[in-house]
Amino acid sequence: MAGIALLPTFLQGVEFAGEHIFYDGAPAQADLERAGFFVPEYMGSISTVEVLVGLPGLEVVQLLTAGFDYVLPYLPAGVKLCNAAGVHDASTAELAIGLMVSSLRGLDVAARNMVSGTWQHETRPSLADRAVLVLGAGGVGQAIRARLEPFETTVTMIGRTARTGVHAVSELESLLPTADVV
Repeated sequence: MAGIALLPTFLQGVEFAGEHIFYDGAPAQADLERAGFFVPEYMGSISTVEVLVGLPGLEVVQLLTAGFDYVLPYLPAGVKLCNAAGVHDASTAELAIGLMVSSLRGLDVAARNMVSGTWQHETRPSLADRAVLVLGAGGVGQAIRARLEPFETTVTMIGRTARTGVHAVSELESLLPTADVV
């Protein structure tokens, strides 16, 4: 591959073959013009990918996210785009499950009451026996589904297109009234 690799500073300590430069914030324009391989910052702003437009030697962009739609308007023709599909499935699914349980059980209310020194007894629903609608049937959605199974939930998956075990997004409006948790 011609050109240098531009890498965010948090990747320092990882061994890379070939010439590379670490950047913090925004890469220098002179470095961008020499870039053949570019890794945008993780969860950076849109300005992180706007720089892709007009990079003469760019061959590959490696994202650190599973999602990539936000990059497409800025990706020059012929440049390979690689995402991090699968990398964040488990952690994102764990967060989703934790937020479901927290919301249903009122852990946010309990935490605020703890700070104020009050006790407010409430009967709150559990996740068990709830109908859960998962929007997105890719890696993250499937990881959420797998983690919901031990909670004895009924899971309905929504994807862009219908397929076995997945409803099309066009069915969302009719399925929403059937869900306890979305």
